[in-house]
Amino acid sequence: RGGEFEYNLMIMLVDAYREQKDFAQVLHMLKNMQMRFDGTPESKRIQKLMEEIFQKLYLNEKEDVLSPVKAIALYEEFKDLLPPGEKGAKIVRRLADRLVAMDLPDLAADLLDDQLRRPVGNKERGLITTRLALVRLLNKEPEKAISALNLGEKYSYSDKITAQRKLIRAKALADLKKVDEAVRTLEGDASLPARQLRAEILWRAQRWEQAADALKTLISKPQPNVPMTEQEAQRVLDWAAALRLAGRSVAPPRRKQGTRADHHPSGFGALVEQRTRKGDLRAEFGRKILLFR
Repeated sequence: RGGEFEYNLMIMLVDAYREQKDFAQVLHMLKNMQMRFDGTPESKRIQKLMEEIFQKLYLNEKEDVLSPVKAIALYEEFKDLLPPGEKGAKIVRRLADRLVAMDLPDLAADLLDDQLRRPVGNKERGLITTRLALVRLLNKEPEKAISALNLGEKYSYSDKITAQRKLIRAKALADLKKVDEAVRTLEGDASLPARQLRAEILWRAQRWEQAADALKTLISKPQPNVPMTEQEAQRVLDWAAALRLAGRSVAPPRRKQGTRADHHPSGFGALVEQRTRKGDLRAEFGRKILLFR
């Protein structure tokens, strides 16, 4: 069994690996030390040091010290070091975000599911169910997204999270072809994300009259001598296309020149006609309005 000299020597090696930012080796060394010094006063110090290093690795706000692959591998090996409560829940949510960014939503969902089986507080549990619902939605599992939201219905949330949960539910319902229910979910919400999502839902459902009305709410009032931005021009084209598909007349906007609609050789009408033959609305109405921290 190791003595004080051996303990100090091994701690010096641990510090050297920490300076090199080889944190996998650090944790493995400390794990071996814990077994070697089991039952001694040093054992508690080693455990505390492991917990501190683990938390610093996963709660560093300034930078991600570990690559995504190393982060998930070390987590799986040392998840017994996960702190209870809010800190632990935050680590899991950040890891899930990184997995989603790597296009690994299945692994992110498994991570969040596992966290729900742990003893966490109501606030953390509610945030986890919200994140899990979003991951399920991005993974094209709308039924599971709604189930995750339902798990967290009994908890209270900030206005921001409440609004995000509403968006997730509406999008999931729309993906299940429950268009009327999805639109009702967004009733009374005049926020930009809700208006964008409402327009997307109605466009995809090919409810052109309603889609045109929803798109109109996204178009800002023209300002004298101010040209349209590309985004504004696209919104006008989407709105005009929905009007045409609904069988309603379309008049070109009166705005100072400066957008591609003004310079198109065939004019506004040709652009609208071209737009009616394209698919869904731009990504502005898609997944990015649902992402949150």
